[in-house]
Amino acid sequence: MTGSERNISKRSNKRVAVSSPERTTQQNDIREIVSDIVKAEIKDMLTQINLTIKTTINTELKTLREEILDMKDSIKFINSQYEDFLKEHNANKAEFKDIKERNNKLESNIDKLTARLKDVEQRSRSNNLELQCVPESKTENIVKIVEQLGKVIGVEIKRDNIFNATRVAKINRHSTRPRSIIVQFNSPLTRDSVLAAVIKYNKSNPNNKLNTSHLGIGTNGDKKPIYVMEHLSPENKALHAATRLKAKNMGELFDDRYNVYRRDRETSKLRTKNDGGGVLIAVKKTINSSRVRCWESDCEDLWVVVNLSHMNSIRRIAFCGVYLPPPVNRRLLERFLGNCNRVFEQHDKFKCIIGDFNLSSIAWNVSLDASPLVCNNSATAQILLDFVLQNGLTQCNSVLNNRRKILDLVLADLPECSVSYCYNTISNVEQLHPPLEINIPNMKRDILTTKTTYDRYNFYRADYDSINQYISGIDWKELLKLDDVDETVRLFYEVLRTAISNHVPLKKTKSNRYPSWINRDIRRRIKEKHKLLKRFKKYNNAMDEVELRLLSDRCHKITHDAYAKYNSELEKQILRNPKAFWTFLNSKRANSNAYPATMNNGIKSSTSGDEICNMFLNHFNFASVHSSASDNFDSTNFLRNISYLGESDNFTRIIVNQNNILEQLKNLNISKGAGPDNIPPVFLQKTAKYLALPLHLIYNASLVSGTFPAIWKQARVVPVFKGGDEKDIRNYRPISILSIFAKVFESLVCPLVRLHFNRYISEHQHGFWPGRSTTTNLVTFTSSLCEAIDSQKQVDSVPHRILVKKLSCYGFSGPLLQWLSSYLHNRSFYVVMNGFSSLSSKITSGIPQGSHLGPVLFNLFINDIVLCFKHSTPYLYADDLKFVRVICSLRDSVLLQDDIDRVSNWCESNGMQLNLDKCLHIKFTRKRDNISTQYTLNGEKLREVESVKDLGVILDRKLTYLDHLNIVINKASKMLGFIMRQSPSRKQSLSRVPKHKHNHPDHNNHLDGLHKHLSRAGIELETCNATAVAVSTAPTVIYINLMVHDTHTQGFINKTVCISL
Repeated sequence: MTGSERNISKRSNKRVAVSSPERTTQQNDIREIVSDIVKAEIKDMLTQINLTIKTTINTELKTLREEILDMKDSIKFINSQYEDFLKEHNANKAEFKDIKERNNKLESNIDKLTARLKDVEQRSRSNNLELQCVPESKTENIVKIVEQLGKVIGVEIKRDNIFNATRVAKINRHSTRPRSIIVQFNSPLTRDSVLAAVIKYNKSNPNNKLNTSHLGIGTNGDKKPIYVMEHLSPENKALHAATRLKAKNMGELFDDRYNVYRRDRETSKLRTKNDGGGVLIAVKKTINSSRVRCWESDCEDLWVVVNLSHMNSIRRIAFCGVYLPPPVNRRLLERFLGNCNRVFEQHDKFKCIIGDFNLSSIAWNVSLDASPLVCNNSATAQILLDFVLQNGLTQCNSVLNNRRKILDLVLADLPECSVSYCYNTISNVEQLHPPLEINIPNMKRDILTTKTTYDRYNFYRADYDSINQYISGIDWKELLKLDDVDETVRLFYEVLRTAISNHVPLKKTKSNRYPSWINRDIRRRIKEKHKLLKRFKKYNNAMDEVELRLLSDRCHKITHDAYAKYNSELEKQILRNPKAFWTFLNSKRANSNAYPATMNNGIKSSTSGDEICNMFLNHFNFASVHSSASDNFDSTNFLRNISYLGESDNFTRIIVNQNNILEQLKNLNISKGAGPDNIPPVFLQKTAKYLALPLHLIYNASLVSGTFPAIWKQARVVPVFKGGDEKDIRNYRPISILSIFAKVFESLVCPLVRLHFNRYISEHQHGFWPGRSTTTNLVTFTSSLCEAIDSQKQVDSVPHRILVKKLSCYGFSGPLLQWLSSYLHNRSFYVVMNGFSSLSSKITSGIPQGSHLGPVLFNLFINDIVLCFKHSTPYLYADDLKFVRVICSLRDSVLLQDDIDRVSNWCESNGMQLNLDKCLHIKFTRKRDNISTQYTLNGEKLREVESVKDLGVILDRKLTYLDHLNIVINKASKMLGFIMRQSPSRKQSLSRVPKHKHNHPDHNNHLDGLHKHLSRAGIELETCNATAVAVSTAPTVIYINLMVHDTHTQGFINKTVCISL
């Protein structure tokens, strides 16, 4: 059975195999039929859909086409209408122009006719005289009255000379004055002779001028005045009356070339006088000006805005003329100043207030180093002074009146505004109010453009991992085993420059025209607005104008929002990042550190950046001293003089440690700039671990060989403005920038040199020495009240040879002395500014500025000057030397003069120069009667002063410190006002602003130290009235100060302290 089943299965399989192709064929046929049917249906459907879509689109397009055709017809109609309207408009415009010209001609003719009629009318009265205030009478004889007048004045008037005489009707019927008498003479000569005789009679008889008693018509002995004048026409009479009863007509003082703005006193609500007065401002018509009535207050003030154009820019200056009548009370002043503050909110820059404030209790001083002082404790004057300081104004007038006071003030924030006495006046000169001439220079400050520089390396984005890997792969011991130190340093720089060029990216130096809060979207909108503005100016399309307005509004809104957001973020960062806050404020001082486009040296001027740099180079190099004193310096005598200091130990060699170098490199301030080698501190700090070894090799090789690398002797000098005329290069001082490698080297050597010299340093030297400062100098100085001398740029005129000899006397010898000598000699510098550079120049004398060793070496050089003082006590702060002696008799003055002569001889023998022009002396005493003594220096008399600025503190004769405190308060008020003006939204946050660069800690330290020391010394400082009671044993003290001469600068001492200037 299994077999049969197997057979059946086989047969079945065979059948299927035979019938399989037929079935497959049938299925393929069915598929083809179905596919054809589906394709046909889809084709029909697609055809129908396409037809529907086409029909719909055609219908819609037909509608759009019809609308477009209708629009074209409308546009054609509008164009035709517009053309007709334009033609009609042009015709009307031409007709209007013609009518206007004809009207102007008619008005001109009418004016000419009116003027001629007035002239004819006045000429018809050329023979007439008018007698006013002559009493009337029914029985009067006017001719006899005229004849009697002639007898009184000494002119014979005959009846034949009178053509007519009669009284005229009153213009004002309600007037109680008698009718005027009109006398018509036959000749104008008679009229003129009578009028001249009347004027002469009245001048000859000022106490008995022409009156009714002279004519015999007075009643009861009355002497009523009678006036004789020309018979003027009504127009001229009205003008004459207005001129006499009110302020002078503007035509009397100014012709038609000026726009005259005036505000008479009767318009003021707070006036204290009713007659006369008022203010007036006249502006030439060539200058665009306008009066701003909404800025005027209830006082007598007048505001005029003047638009001055210069170099395609316009500056709007707000001028205010004001008069505050005496006595000026607090209410009146606060009312006016409050209105000024309201005006300043709308017009923040370029304002000038000119007027009579009648406040003589303020001692104004317009010098750069002095500040105005309020005298007599006047609260009203203090209000004005606070207003001036907080609004950044300057009182520019220094012209005194006959009482040596300044009543007329010129309060302005205009740069370089100057006031002088005016000799060409249009009115009478009043002694209390001298005429002033105010000179306002061009408001746009011409700035020296910055030279386009090459691309610079961006060290903050450098690949320091690759740099460190490259430096670590160098065999420094093999590379730097040369004996020549300069060649060793050159190879060292080659390695560094290779690493920098390969792993430090370049960045393009470009100036950003926009503030930091202007984002990309705002810049894009501004550019679109400028393009649209150009297109509108070119085609004058109305649609462009509408679009321009919309875009301008949009730009204004997003700019306002961005600035508000920036201010809000800045306010939040005041406590966390005060530097950003002060950076924002400094940015508001536009171009405060920029150089002027034209500069001069007193002989010639230049506008070329490179030539200006060379002028600075020659100016700074002028202080080089070629003195023969070094040849005559006696080392043996010097050793004998300093023998009291103890025997000097030989100091021959210094070796620096690699770990100390690494520590110095890691502690560098990366915010500082690069030196002349263009390698910044951030590079040295990031590579400190791998640079310590080569620097260790170079530094020690330099010390052993006694040679300081020549490339590190070069300095880059940047001129910094001191004060005065910014265009004069003599008003700039140099700031020297040295290589960071050289400064690190000096920072390692300096402590060791100072340690050796510590036993020799005089106790009177307080400058550049650990534990001593300006505070210790002033405290010890004021305790004995002193006398001071300072040489002319001592740090710049130190002879190198004498300094080396003194170093040898102090124990420096061998390679170390040779190294210090190499450090001083053959130095050079060049000047850079705004991308421009000067040539290089050698330095023949002086101490390197900006260095660590320079101040120490200068202290060593000047240390023996204390031996000159046999009769007085010296006090030194670097090159600021002062000495004191109590003067009780003439003998004390002679002894003091002897010390002065010793100092002069010391300067001469040490190759130093004294600036005799800056020599002065001051006597500290509270006694009215003191010994009068004249002191001399090199045969020249020293001038005596009432106060002196010593190390940043102003000392007066009585040590009240009032001048100093007022200056500090005024500076603080100026800064507070500047902050409030620039950041009004942060007024509530100002109390939280942390102290930064703009505070004055030195002043507080000085005063705190003085208080403590004076208390210990038994000197009472009365804070209630700020007066100091001097010790009874010091009735008179003299202070002589030879100021530091900052004009010529060759040396390179880093003066970071306040020197008496």
